[in-house]
Amino acid sequence: MADALDHCDGERFWPAHPRDDNLTDGHSSVYVGAAAVIWALEHLRRLGATTADLDFRPCLPRLLEKTQAELHRRTTDASARGRSR
Repeated sequence: MADALDHCDGERFWPAHPRDDNLTDGHSSVYVGAAAVIWALEHLRRLGATTADLDFRPCLPRLLEKTQAELHRRTTDASARGRSR
């Protein structure tokens, strides 16, 4: 918990794990990115696993912006691959 909180950056979120193939630091995904980490930390807090004061609300506008950009990029890339066939 402390390690995750220590490595959080409001602009870039968390660094990618070395085993996260082809992901850059600050990935926003709900599966392996910042949204997943925020969900997990909040879940642990609700279970009583930590008394850390968690407030990710200031990060949420940036997270939403980044998620929308990542989705747009994937959609655009998929469309381009479809046209090149």
